[in-house]
Amino acid sequence: VPELIPVLPVRNTVLFPNAAIPLIVGRAKSVRTVREAKKYGDILLVVAQKNASKDDPGSGDLYNVGVICLISKVTQIDADSFQLIANGLFRFRVSTYIDAEGYLSACGSKIPEIMNTSSQTEALAAEVKELGKSILNLAAIPGSESLTKLFVQISEPSHIADLCCTFLHIPTNDKQKLLETSDIEQRLTLLLEHMIREKERLILQN
Repeated sequence: VPELIPVLPVRNTVLFPNAAIPLIVGRAKSVRTVREAKKYGDILLVVAQKNASKDDPGSGDLYNVGVICLISKVTQIDADSFQLIANGLFRFRVSTYIDAEGYLSACGSKIPEIMNTSSQTEALAAEVKELGKSILNLAAIPGSESLTKLFVQISEPSHIADLCCTFLHIPTNDKQKLLETSDIEQRLTLLLEHMIREKERLILQN
């Protein structure tokens, strides 16, 4: 990871490690960010905006925790915009944002995962996994079949949590709190509360 990383602000979404999401890039600064990222092996930092209505967010408009991503599959939509796939690698805490040369960049450090191999963590992960499958069955989420298959393949509690966080329909600030919770047992506990409410909402809705 370069010392100074190009920053891609996103609206109404939070990217998580171990997940890949499509992003539409059209704002001038964002287009410049993606072009700069090519100089660093297509690595950039995806960070959520605190206020989605801001068209030109500055450092004060962004959260201080985001995800380092690898860009893949860039598709040109028109002369000024394109779609890309952002593949989340790991959590990153920003110490300083720099707004120069027509785009945002940041320096900071990787946030280590606080792992816990207790039976409580394993039980929480198993419960979250089953709830995730139930929510995918109840909700009309694009790509739900492939997500359900992915659940079968993963067993790492942090991967299970991050996958569920990705498709869970909750407000951005709640997703951001989950991203910022580096202790896996605490993240699973918090996630479980959101997922129970989401399943109840979907059952009533159906």
